[in-house]
Amino acid sequence: MYLAAILDLHSKIIVGWSMASRMTKKLVLEALEMAVGRRHPGLGLIHHTDRGSRYACGDYQRALRSHGMICSMSARAIAGIMVRHERALFHKVQRCCMRDESMASRNLVAGPGSKPRRAAVIKSHGG
Repeated sequence: MYLAAILDLHSKIIVGWSMASRMTKKLVLEALEMAVGRRHPGLGLIHHTDRGSRYACGDYQRALRSHGMICSMSARAIAGIMVRHERALFHKVQRCCMRDESMASRNLVAGPGSKPRRAAVIKSHGG
């Protein structure tokens, strides 16, 4: 199971997410659209991601521009700094998923007891 999450760095709240059995650009686009639908960010929001192909692809970049967001991508040397935060977040998600018996859809897709695999954490900062 893959999880894409959008974290508002100002409020420390996950504002958009999507789960799927495969890591696709649709997964990250759905998380982005959920975040936009829930928070209605203003023009000029800085949206930070890693340099993964799903975030660099034309569809994702067009979605960011259509919502007036400014794309920011980690430099390769900086990537390690965010890993600690990502691991902490996904450890919490994993614990919640394993405890939460209402995750029947996750069990149907990935099998009972399967652990979510980290797709990405997308950091955005509302300004």
